[in-house]
Amino acid sequence: MFEIEFPIWIIAHRDREAKGLLQVTHEEAAGMVGFPIFTDDDLAQTFLDGALLGDHYVLKSIAEPLAAYGLVAILELQGFTHVVLDSSSHQDKSRKTARSPLSEMRAGLLAMLE
Repeated sequence: MFEIEFPIWIIAHRDREAKGLLQVTHEEAAGMVGFPIFTDDDLAQTFLDGALLGDHYVLKSIAEPLAAYGLVAILELQGFTHVVLDSSSHQDKSRKTARSPLSEMRAGLLAMLE
């Protein structure tokens, strides 16, 4: 069962909602389209600093399961298949990241909302 503690952090485009979502891919997971989610704001900031995205992207926190459930719905509509937890930037390959199908995150969030 997917479990996560709130708040979580995402990196979002400064001026857009669903457009401009970051995609994370992995060479060992062909066909995966992942969205990075961070359990710590410092990890998210480190990723953002290392990703060389300029000032177009900012950190946003999600404090409640219902808001995260809405994010999952948007991600699914946009063609994402997974969330990638605490991803490292292209420059930092020292940390192994976890990935989970969006369907598992959705089910875990629904269980939290019951």
